[in-house]
Amino acid sequence: MLSNALPTITEMPGEWNETQRQAFAVRGNENPSIDPSVWCPNVAELTKNLVELAGESGADVEMQAEMPEGQPRMMRLQAWANDDVKDYFRDAREAAKICNNVESTDASGVTEKYSVIEDRDIGDESISWQQITTPPASTQTEKLQTVGRTTIARFGSIIMVLQLGDMAFTGKTQAMDEDDWWDIVELAGKKLDSLDEQVHK
Repeated sequence: MLSNALPTITEMPGEWNETQRQAFAVRGNENPSIDPSVWCPNVAELTKNLVELAGESGADVEMQAEMPEGQPRMMRLQAWANDDVKDYFRDAREAAKICNNVESTDASGVTEKYSVIEDRDIGDESISWQQITTPPASTQTEKLQTVGRTTIARFGSIIMVLQLGDMAFTGKTQAMDEDDWWDIVELAGKKLDSLDEQVHK
């Protein structure tokens, strides 16, 4: 049921190719609730239980769009329902707030910069942020910079995690127009909100 409530390429604005769609009963390497790399180092302790709170089952869809300049644009949307969604959202929101305006560089020289996106609300509660991942200067002619946005939202007993990112060589990466990005978030959110209403009539 959850898988059917995730957007299809015919519903998405623009030209997208679907690379994966699945409902899963057990999470594997392809189905973490949210990739731990999205969090800044400051919240390692706070976020360590998020995968457990997400539970085992859910659904996801992945899509890719080719931009005119040849740079990839990728979207991943995951949703699940269980008794822990409020706790999951509580900890994820707190982590995003702690990471706001943090810039960190790991041992390999990769730099991450985080910023919460204000005044974009959906569902019963939500939070969105932008993350810029920049490779070390010595590898910037080979490795791409990523500008991504993540939205975590709760619709009743359903959690949505939507990640959308653009990649290009450092200095040439441009994020999707914010209103266009939010149109996709709203499209996904309205479908899951409708599903939650159907389940809890």
